[in-house]
Amino acid sequence: MRRDLCAVIPAYQCEATIGAVVEGTRRHLADVWVVDDGSSDATGEEALRAGARVERLEPNAGKGSALRHGLACALRENPAAVLLLDGGLLWLWGALTLWMGARFVGMAVRFAGSRWQVTGAVRAA
Repeated sequence: MRRDLCAVIPAYQCEATIGAVVEGTRRHLADVWVVDDGSSDATGEEALRAGARVERLEPNAGKGSALRHGLACALRENPAAVLLLDGGLLWLWGALTLWMGARFVGMAVRFAGSRWQVTGAVRAA
């Protein structure tokens, strides 16, 4: 498990998926931040139960605000890199492993995934 990298996950109304996203991410990274963006469901509680560090914005401020807040929290720890995920996207863990490998040979990597993509493929861009 990497301790020099972390993840930031903005989440709004993601009670059904956030636990799996956090648990899967924590298999690879020790430090996972979830910013609950004013959800009225149990998003924050599920993230906490799965082992994330949780911040809550109230009222809902939008994904950009949640990302900025999460990055500010994560950067206080001075990580080597920060992975930005989405609380509603059941992340494809093979892509996370690829990202971690690419990061440490000096490559800049961006992955684009879709929760509506039937094949489950992730493309590196």
